[in-house]
Amino acid sequence: MDSPFPFQKTDIVSLVAVHKQAACSSADGRQLLESSKTALDKGKLEDAVTYGTKALAKLVAVCGPYHRMTAGAYSLLAVVLYHTGDFNQATIYQQKALDINERELGLDHPDTMKSYGDLAVFYYRLQHTELALKYVKRALYLLHLTCGPSHPNTAATYINVAMMEEGLGNVHIALRYLHKALKCNQKLLGADHIQTAASYHAIAIALSLMEAYPLSVQHEQTTLQILRAKLGPDDLRTQDAAAWLEYFESKAFEQQEAARNGTRKPDASIASKGHL
Repeated sequence: MDSPFPFQKTDIVSLVAVHKQAACSSADGRQLLESSKTALDKGKLEDAVTYGTKALAKLVAVCGPYHRMTAGAYSLLAVVLYHTGDFNQATIYQQKALDINERELGLDHPDTMKSYGDLAVFYYRLQHTELALKYVKRALYLLHLTCGPSHPNTAATYINVAMMEEGLGNVHIALRYLHKALKCNQKLLGADHIQTAASYHAIAIALSLMEAYPLSVQHEQTTLQILRAKLGPDDLRTQDAAAWLEYFESKAFEQQEAARNGTRKPDASIASKGHL
């Protein structure tokens, strides 16, 4: 070992770089994030914005602008602003969260996939439907690779894709995705789960856009049956489903009368506006 060259090239099997650094964290920032989440859950949007803004400033100062906790703060603040109706600022913050997650966590990380999906919804609310569809299909592609087609997050993304395809007038494509979501929810969550009911309702809406009102009635009846059993008749979601069923039944009756009398079909645009 006294030799200036104690090792030969053949002695070295491999070299592995080891990167060491202090794990950056902020207890104050984490507490502010939790306070913002709690305020959002309670519907106190102003408090949620205040806590979220303070958390973001704290995490940028302590952890830096390109840290995964900073990305989480951007994402949470984006969701809060989305609920306040500030879709433009929500989209800006969500884009920043996505940029950080892509760089720090990689394309196939769950946080990155969620960032794609959330950004798609924000762009959809800004009526940038084609751009929203691009991001949501990216999220769906990554979910297929990492989670597979039979996963609750995949089913939820199917519904978002369908919603955006409806916005572009591609109702038949939307129906295909909605049926995939329904099968997925039935398999994973059960035939009487609330998410399964949501799938039935989404299909009923899509069918109404095609003026297939009798089929809309059938699917909405199933929705109402599940919600009454799970939530009770007094829940707002149950009452909303009952109102939709009454609307579809009235449209189906008008359609039958129009066919019998040879008059013009009822307009489906009201259902479209209601869904949006």
